[in-house]
Amino acid sequence: METDERVIGLTVTPQTRRVTVDSHTFVELTGKRLNVRQQLNHHVDYERLDGFQLQVPSLIAQSVRFSYGGQELIPTWTDSERPRERIAEMVLPEPAIGEVLLQADWEQTLPSELWANKDSTVEIPLLTSRVGTTTRNMVEFSQPAWFEVASVDPDWSLEHSDGHLSRWSAGPDVTVFDGLLSPTSGAEGGEFLATRGTVQVSADRSGLQSYIVQVRMSGSGPHLNVEVPAEANPARFSWDGRVVPEVELLEFPVRSRRYTVPWPGVDD
Repeated sequence: METDERVIGLTVTPQTRRVTVDSHTFVELTGKRLNVRQQLNHHVDYERLDGFQLQVPSLIAQSVRFSYGGQELIPTWTDSERPRERIAEMVLPEPAIGEVLLQADWEQTLPSELWANKDSTVEIPLLTSRVGTTTRNMVEFSQPAWFEVASVDPDWSLEHSDGHLSRWSAGPDVTVFDGLLSPTSGAEGGEFLATRGTVQVSADRSGLQSYIVQVRMSGSGPHLNVEVPAEANPARFSWDGRVVPEVELLEFPVRSRRYTVPWPGVDD
């Protein structure tokens, strides 16, 4: 059998790496601080990514912590051509392709005006990846019972709000979230008068301390707001010996040790 042999010429052109980035930032009030977590999800095609390069606002450059796959990454810092920003460079443990998620965590102190029941603005700076094109930019705020959160920047569009969670989106070039925190009625509670108080302290052999705080008070209102030290175990409450069921207590943010305790409505 005769065969027809042919020579086919092929030209192989390597594709250059393509990276797009989704930015999703989570903000939570804990005590008198804002806990911020920004996740930069890099979608990497054609060529593996061996590291990250970020624009970092100088405001948080000293406090931000980076991690990848649960492993902390130590950045190398250089000056940026942009004012009030620095450049952070990090090397991955091994080159990666597909979805490559970088996480950045930092804390910010809340403005003092907020604790005087006054409206206060807060600026949350955002990181920007230099190795890819940002296509999505979102900020999600866990909204406590104590405050209402709004954006004062028209670049941010409200996508969802249910009283506990608010979510905004903006274009890829927006690098800061300007928010307005306003005390709600939950931050003020009712009008109460404490006339007497006692504190009982005990310690076991291991040094673990227990506290029983008794306060004699009168007043009226739907609830009483109570804050205990953040490092304490979950607190229990009772009115005149009547234990407040755990399901009726509101601790928000979770593990913040800030409680909204329902008031029985009986004056002393």
